[in-house]
Amino acid sequence: MDFQPLFESPILEQKRLDPGYAGHMNDVWRITTRDTTCVIRVLRPEKLSGPFWTGCLALFGIDPTNIFDLEHINATLNSLSTLSIPQILSKGTLDGRAYVMVECMAGSPLTHFGVLSDAALERFGQQLAHIHALRFPYYGHPTGRQRGSFYLFHQHLVQTMEALVEQYHADDLSMKEALQSISASAHQLADPVDASLIMVDMDPTQLLVKDGYIEALVDTEAYALGPRALDFIALEYILSHREANALARGYRSVLPLPDLTAVRPVYRYFYRLLEIQGRPDIASWLAHPILF
Repeated sequence: MDFQPLFESPILEQKRLDPGYAGHMNDVWRITTRDTTCVIRVLRPEKLSGPFWTGCLALFGIDPTNIFDLEHINATLNSLSTLSIPQILSKGTLDGRAYVMVECMAGSPLTHFGVLSDAALERFGQQLAHIHALRFPYYGHPTGRQRGSFYLFHQHLVQTMEALVEQYHADDLSMKEALQSISASAHQLADPVDASLIMVDMDPTQLLVKDGYIEALVDTEAYALGPRALDFIALEYILSHREANALARGYRSVLPLPDLTAVRPVYRYFYRLLEIQGRPDIASWLAHPILF
């Protein structure tokens, strides 16, 4: 793409960046001019597809084609945490495609949490807790575009899981059998009492590290309002026992940990349907070690 119309100074370097995972809805570029370096996220022309975005849209109203939502989401996150979140510098349309121009953040992409010290993990736990500390009286989209009452959350979750199984696992007997028991369990769960900002695609690739500590969160397109327990369900699949213990110590210095006991099987099943960490068989996914 030709980004020169967006800048007064000549572009010195234009580099396409790897978003770090499949299913990303934006092309990401780092642009360097004589005056500045920034990142431009340009909406891809492909239609929304796949179980992850289908499930996020159904339950939370997340549509990543609404790329301008990042302005509200990033501003809200920036007000809550010491994590650096890219500020939106400008937004618009270029060659018929929506884009946002954001700050270029300092740091290197985090490959896995195992490279971090206990102190760095504790600080990340505190940063996560500060994000969770802002509570909302409904679940749905961070902009408030879609709002749901808590007494409907688990019913809505079951409907979303049923639709995902029908669309993506119609011939998978193990997934369909598990759905029956999971749905029954979901209907017995207590209603959530509040919602927080949660990262549905929680993964180290969304984070930048500087001087051994997590410095920035750069990918926010899959933020939703939901039970904070969902973030810990996701974390159980990407942390070791050491990493989880250190993160939990930091988190507990700000907020108590959510109790995952009752919700774990249901929320784990939902996240397997979203394929947040690939497509392992459902039995091994549900039997994953408990860390929180």
